[in-house]
Amino acid sequence: RIALMIESGGTFPEAQVELSLGNALASHNAIPQAIQHFQRAVQMDPGFAEGHYALGVAILQQGNEQAAESCFQRAIELDEDYKAAFAGVCNTLAVAEYRAGNFKTALAHITRALELDGDYAEAENNAGLIYLQLGQPDRALEHLKKALRIKPRFLAKLQSSTCLLATT
Repeated sequence: RIALMIESGGTFPEAQVELSLGNALASHNAIPQAIQHFQRAVQMDPGFAEGHYALGVAILQQGNEQAAESCFQRAIELDEDYKAAFAGVCNTLAVAEYRAGNFKTALAHITRALELDGDYAEAENNAGLIYLQLGQPDRALEHLKKALRIKPRFLAKLQSSTCLLATT
């Protein structure tokens, strides 16, 4: 803490210091300790959207989706830009469930991603692939076509680890 304050010339807000410490711990998989720092950050500055988002990610890593969503929602209330970030989290959860063969749960996550970001080509693509697995080819085609409308060169860019087509 002191080193971060000194390094910043005393201009680093305490909440940012806590966020940085939490991020450092999270990067070493010390999630419970990271959560403590993220919690301190949002207690110090309840309007710190980045702190709420980081707390949500860490809580999600512990498997508590409901508590994590509450943190994500708070981050979005404070800064609309976190909608796209949360959509990315939902897409990643959908991919994990898809790979585990849990297609209905994957669909719930991908639906949430699309509610948050209606122009998310990867999520549209993934929705299409999930619907294929659920035996709904017409719905699958709708989503796959929408992915291409959003990003016409989408097929040429399927390198993302959060895109199911790139891994199937």
